[in-house]
Amino acid sequence: MFKHNELEAYAVEKNVNITAITETWATPDINDSELCIQDFTLFRKDRFIIRQCRGGGIILLVKNDICCITNDKLNMLPCESLWIQLQAKEF
Repeated sequence: MFKHNELEAYAVEKNVNITAITETWATPDINDSELCIQDFTLFRKDRFIIRQCRGGGIILLVKNDICCITNDKLNMLPCESLWIQLQAKEF
């Protein structure tokens, strides 16, 4: 697992908008609240969902002010990938 406090500090310091983390080793026993950082939306796909074994897993953290949705069609594929669609803001 990543070091939650270090990730949050880095995201704030560098003004990160989107962060992707691989090899999270997250399982369904781990709550979203344990993985998310303040002011970000969490998207996750644990390897356990794909096949029941240890390791793997993906997390995307997207800044709350970026409008995005999951791409459910691509996320249904039985592979270790996580897809979102960014929505352009109207001016």
